Amino acid sequence: MSADQELNTDDDDKLVRPKVEFQTLLRDAGATKEVFTMKEVMFYLGEYIIQKKLYDQKQQYIVHCSQDALGRVLGLDSFSVKEPQALFAMIAKNLVAVKNQESPPSSSEPHTDTQTDRVTESGRSEVTVAASDSDSDNFSVEFEVESVDSDNYNEDDASLSADDQLDVMDASPEGSDVEENEGVDLPDGQRVKTPLPSQCHSDSSLSAPDSCLDPCLICLSRPKNGCIVHGRTGHLMSCYVCACKLKKRNKLCPVCRLPIQSVILTYLS
Repeated sequence: MSADQELNTDDDDKLVRPKVEFQTLLRDAGATKEVFTMKEVMFYLGEYIIQKKLYDQKQQYIVHCSQDALGRVLGLDSFSVKEPQALFAMIAKNLVAVKNQESPPSSSEPHTDTQTDRVTESGRSEVTVAASDSDSDNFSVEFEVESVDSDNYNEDDASLSADDQLDVMDASPEGSDVEENEGVDLPDGQRVKTPLPSQCHSDSSLSAPDSCLDPCLICLSRPKNGCIVHGRTGHLMSCYVCACKLKKRNKLCPVCRLPIQSVILTYLS
């Protein structure tokens, strides 16, 4: 086997000896030996490109080497790692195949997982540049309400007391002479009427707790008049507009995390 024989770059485990100028570049990338496999050659070439920052800032698979020693060795001003055939042809001119009798690569430089990850199965060098870690300014919110004053919403103000939980009793429509509430719809298409005081019950008293007089905890502007109903219980913590938007977006109750079944317009006296 002659030293100038054609080099088959498809064989990643073939032993090769870089020529002097190419060997110098590999040593600049951290290589300490003279005989390599093709995988090792491509690994150190990738390390050299990364250290010299020869990759294009926007298209990192393109390497610009016209002003670097790599360009003189390969005879290229630039190349793309997505076109390995042209790159291998230039690299092969700077490698000499060694006889099988020569010792394999020294075990002092074992392959690491990092090295393997940087080389594809076909032996192509993939220039990978780790993006610097930065704290993301994005944050997830529990729910979004497109109310006028929603920018003033503070999650710290969303804590509720036990007094805000109300029992929702079935109110019979018979005998009610109160006009229908404008714009209040239930899922079944029926209109909700304001119940008479005699039809409202509470375990403690008929008077509303002081916290119900506070503004909506979402928009912080409108009164708490939208009762979020789930089963036979509900929570009065927002205005009717914000509560309807929560239900429309299929959000859970911000207080107990139960699915919102309906929203009732509530009048407090």
